[in-house]
Amino acid sequence: MHINQVSLSHFKSFGGSITIPLEQGFTVVTGPNGSGKSNILDGILFCLGLASSRGMRAERLPDLINNGVIRQGKAAEASVSVRFDLGDWCPDGAEAGLEAPGEGPWIQPGQREWTVTRRLRVAPGGTYSSSYSADGVSCNLQQLQTQLRRLRVDPEGSNVVMQGDVTRIVSMGARERRGIIDELAGVALFDSRIDQARSKLDDVQEREERCRIVEGELQTSRSRLERDCQRARLYQDLRTKLQLGRQQELVLQVEHSRQQLLQLDQQRQQLSASQVSGKEALAEGELRISAAATALETLQAEVKSLGEDQLLAVQAELAGLESAGRDLQRRAERHQQQAAQLQAQRQQLQAQRAEQQGQKQQLEASENQAERDQAEAACRTAEAAVELSRRRLGEVAGRSGSWLEQQQIRSRRRQELQAQLGPLQAEQHQLSERLRQEQERLLELETELAQERQGGGSAQQQLQQLEAEQQSLQQKGAELRLQVQELAEALALQQRTRSRLEQEQQQLERDIARHDSRRETLQESRGTGALRVLLEAGLEGIHGPVAQLAEVEERYRLALEVAAGGRLSQVVVEDDGIAARAIALLKSRRAGRLTFLPLNKIRSSSSGNSALERGAAAGRQGGCVGRAVELLRFEPVYTEVFRHVFGDTLVYVDLDTARRELGRCRIVTLEGELLERSGAMTGGSLQQRADRLSFGRAAEGDEAEPLRRRLLELGETLLACRRKEAELSHSLEGLQAQLLSQRQRQAALDAELAAARRAHGPQLARQQQLGERLAHTSAALASAGERLTALAAMIEPLATELAS
Repeated sequence: MHINQVSLSHFKSFGGSITIPLEQGFTVVTGPNGSGKSNILDGILFCLGLASSRGMRAERLPDLINNGVIRQGKAAEASVSVRFDLGDWCPDGAEAGLEAPGEGPWIQPGQREWTVTRRLRVAPGGTYSSSYSADGVSCNLQQLQTQLRRLRVDPEGSNVVMQGDVTRIVSMGARERRGIIDELAGVALFDSRIDQARSKLDDVQEREERCRIVEGELQTSRSRLERDCQRARLYQDLRTKLQLGRQQELVLQVEHSRQQLLQLDQQRQQLSASQVSGKEALAEGELRISAAATALETLQAEVKSLGEDQLLAVQAELAGLESAGRDLQRRAERHQQQAAQLQAQRQQLQAQRAEQQGQKQQLEASENQAERDQAEAACRTAEAAVELSRRRLGEVAGRSGSWLEQQQIRSRRRQELQAQLGPLQAEQHQLSERLRQEQERLLELETELAQERQGGGSAQQQLQQLEAEQQSLQQKGAELRLQVQELAEALALQQRTRSRLEQEQQQLERDIARHDSRRETLQESRGTGALRVLLEAGLEGIHGPVAQLAEVEERYRLALEVAAGGRLSQVVVEDDGIAARAIALLKSRRAGRLTFLPLNKIRSSSSGNSALERGAAAGRQGGCVGRAVELLRFEPVYTEVFRHVFGDTLVYVDLDTARRELGRCRIVTLEGELLERSGAMTGGSLQQRADRLSFGRAAEGDEAEPLRRRLLELGETLLACRRKEAELSHSLEGLQAQLLSQRQRQAALDAELAAARRAHGPQLARQQQLGERLAHTSAALASAGERLTALAAMIEPLATELAS
């Protein structure tokens, strides 16, 4: 029986699906470092459940999926299938009765091939699940391992030889080799079943203990519930009594209400009787009132008969006199008011009359004086006119001769002016007529142009809108192209950054894998492989090796490591029970030997502190640094552990100062020389071995820890880079879509603008022609106006002179 084929899909460095045939015989896989040779063996271990994720050089199972699939951010899946060629294998002996009926990973009699498949799925949120199947039938790991043990394939067996196993097998003792022989012979199968039975028994006992604890808690709860039940019953009794008391109270209230009702009935009867008596008294009073009214009427009749008419007449006369008096009083008041107003008007009129009389006197005086002045002035004017007439008559007689000569000169001048003025007036008349025609033509052109503009206003407005929109689209297109270029450059930079980060990530993964392989080999050689077996088995209460539980300064490291010696690899556990279970587990797994230090039992074997302090005080002046246990930094719970490891060891500066105290106590120097209390001295050249444990290094982490931190930071940076790249790609696609839409819109707008220009071109041309003609006519009209103004300026002095 052997494996003849392995199929891997998206497993570790295998990005796709690959099938590797393994022919019968000796198969060798060669290739450079990082090509995936060890991943084939990891795939077999993964599929058959023969190792944990750390055994396959991965922190978690999702780390086994190819990084290229994980980086896509979607659900990822990796699967490995291992096909067995059963040959002539068949169960024999006791195993023949272990055939399990029904569905499962069981091999049927006569079956020639058997295929095991394991799938690992990782959801986008980070959760993952793993499933097994054998020949297409789902199963669990326990069923699969049971069938594999029947095929002599054991997770703890020697079917798979890992790095360091050869050294371990060569260096193991006869007992351990006997264990391997038992495993190959099949005896280990029954041992494992015995261990499983014991483990189940321990689980049952532990479960029984838990059930006892639960039973105790339930009994306590039962007691508490019984007390609560008694209180509830007491409460129910009290509530029943309360309800009974309330019912009795209601009965008493009903009885009291009945008594009050009887009293109210008695009061009602009394009031009814008093009402009857009151009605009788009221009837008697009404009879008395009617009798008195009759008597009053009789008396009034007698009064009327005695003199009622006279009384009424007097009363009427008195009332009339009173009303007349009131009217007279009101009239007197009105007359007084009118008299006051008339008196004020009289005074005003008198004042006005006095003023008017004064004005009249003044006017009369001024009129008389003016008449006299006018008469005198008229006389003087008449005399002057007569004298002037006389003088003018003499002058006219003297100038009559010269006037005839001047008249002849003026006649000639008038003819000359008429000869000059005639052509100018004719030209002025022609220019006026021409100007009138030009004005009419100008009005016609303006009207026609206005009509054309009114008709083509919408077209011009449409063209302007289209041109404005075209400019806006061009500007927006330029901005979009600039943004697209910037985003493309940013995306290219982001892609280059991502590529560089992915290359660095791959390099870090290769380095980490190399360091992990080296660390595992060192752990195997150091003997910490046994501790790893305990940790992977899930055994609780293990604190770790002594070297990992303390920190020390670098200058004291060598001295303390020499002083501790082989005790650095001893393992600290919680109690001796855990140590016993760990030893049993190491025996069953044949994983080696370890020394355990239980915290509940470990005690230091140091001598009296007084002697040690005297030795330290005596030697401190000569180069003593201090006690070795005091130069460490550790948790207080490990105090007895480190006292056991170092005892009374003192640390000195050098060997010369330490030799003075030789034989008094155990001494170690900073250079690594060890002086025992018995007088033995150990020293010389200390070889630096890679497999030697050291203080603080396990706590500080292995060499790959900075690479892992860098890989984690790089993963976060790469995730942010990819997210940024996706955002830039999305933004770039959006901008490219906008740019394409804008270009389509601009092309449509250009076509629309060209069509509008073609449609409205003749109309615009006519408007342009009319505008040119209007400008020409306006220029001609302006020149004619200027010429007419010049003619008017030339005619005006001639016409003035001619008129004079």
